[in-house]
Amino acid sequence: MNASRTSDSGMSLKTDQEDTAGLKLNIIIGSNQVSKNQSTNTNACLGLKSPTKFTDSHWVPLSDQFPEDFAYSAYLDGRNGERIVRVVAFLPSTNLMYCHIWLRDSSTTMGKNVETVRAGKAYIFRACAHNMIPPALLNCRVNSNSTPYAVSIVKDPCHSPSSAINVQDARVLRNSPPPGDDSFGVCVKPLHGAKQSTSRLVEFIEVNRMFGAQHITLYDFNANKTAIGPILDAYQKDGTLSLVPWNFPATAQRILTKRNTAFIYWVIECGQLAATTDCLYRNMNRFQYLAVVDMDEFLTPRANSSWRDLIKILPQNAGAYLFQNKFFRMDWMGRQEIAKNHAALNDSRAAKFNPKSLSVTKSEYVGEVYRPKYILRTEAAYATRVHRPRLFPSWVEYVVPKHLGLSHHYRNAGRSNRHLKGHPVEKDTYMWKYKDELLTRMERVFNRTGALVTD
Repeated sequence: MNASRTSDSGMSLKTDQEDTAGLKLNIIIGSNQVSKNQSTNTNACLGLKSPTKFTDSHWVPLSDQFPEDFAYSAYLDGRNGERIVRVVAFLPSTNLMYCHIWLRDSSTTMGKNVETVRAGKAYIFRACAHNMIPPALLNCRVNSNSTPYAVSIVKDPCHSPSSAINVQDARVLRNSPPPGDDSFGVCVKPLHGAKQSTSRLVEFIEVNRMFGAQHITLYDFNANKTAIGPILDAYQKDGTLSLVPWNFPATAQRILTKRNTAFIYWVIECGQLAATTDCLYRNMNRFQYLAVVDMDEFLTPRANSSWRDLIKILPQNAGAYLFQNKFFRMDWMGRQEIAKNHAALNDSRAAKFNPKSLSVTKSEYVGEVYRPKYILRTEAAYATRVHRPRLFPSWVEYVVPKHLGLSHHYRNAGRSNRHLKGHPVEKDTYMWKYKDELLTRMERVFNRTGALVTD
């Protein structure tokens, strides 16, 4: 048995114990995290048992000790010379939490060794509207040289949890090629609702592919897939798309509606940050860059034809490239104006598919500080938010000059008109240069899938 006690200088406490079942416990708790009257004797942990239930990419209670706090996924992050298990969660409670990090005996074998550390909490965005519960990351520092395969969150460091979350390795490993310099993925907030437009979905995917996206990650919150199902299936089959379930048990919905009665608002507003942050860790060892957008937005290069060529001419010390917002207001254009645009395009497929990027041309530029969207560098960000990511301190944001790139945002004006007084309205047909390529891409998808065209 090896033991050392915490010193007044702040050195960590390490105590190794082994019970009769061969379960090895390694508790590491900094002295600044443990009160002086709190016992650091680990003899009480001799009966600690490994969990029997493991989950992944599902909203589940953190543990039986935290029934109102929920976690979705966990990832091993190896950036900045550290190894940290990051757990995507929402946390109504303010309790002190500990991580049981379950370690492999070898590179392939799940072992009984466990390391227990205090969990750090990092809220992705505290100022959620309508007093909604903010999404968060629980951070569990790995001090062992072994590789984690699961993590449990507990209130008592000697508590035996019944469940754990599988840890996915988000590191770029030494024996694996790093993401390519021109590799781009796309993260999108959860799909939801009964009405889904096949035309908008295909347009969104094909415009992003046209600009350089190699993969798109969508989160599915009970979206009606009657019409879009064949399209989603085809894109998943060819590797273009990942459709990740984003469902909540009834208990989670009850907790999330304690502060706001409309659960869907949490899913599409505050909860989307948990989805896109999960997308960051899910894809960081695959892509060097991730575009974080909604399905009515296109990050559009305006001086060249691809994200790769655009970023090559931008500063390379940026952790995120912010695209200034240009609104294309769909409800400012009547059917006659849209029909005139279709006629000017001189292609019958424009009226058939009605892609918004070609049909809607009334626009207004509202300035760099209002609702930008972005492409982040995966090595630079530790969380995503709607308009700006959360970057590590050594990285900076860069606002893309509007003559080089803009976020084309296609939406109804609605209530947001109050923000836009005094901005000139102009006809912007920049996307028409892609008419032939986009319409051909959309036609190919509908012919291949047999899906109905719905607007």
